[in-house]
Amino acid sequence: QDLNAEVVAKSGAAIIIKDTNLHDLPKTILSLIKDDPKLANMSEAAIKMAKPDAAKRIVDLIYEKN
Repeated sequence: QDLNAEVVAKSGAAIIIKDTNLHDLPKTILSLIKDDPKLANMSEAAIKMAKPDAAKRIVDLIYEKN
């Protein structure tokens, strides 16, 4: 879970808040809501990472192995 989160965060599509820092979550959310450019950048990064056909590719790989 941490490795996946790190990859997404490094791409700019997410912000990691560790379990020990959950008290920062409301402040982080509020700052993002007020920062349209940051949200736009995160959205763009998420779109670049997207793999819309990921489920199909996994199923295809499973069937290839059988």
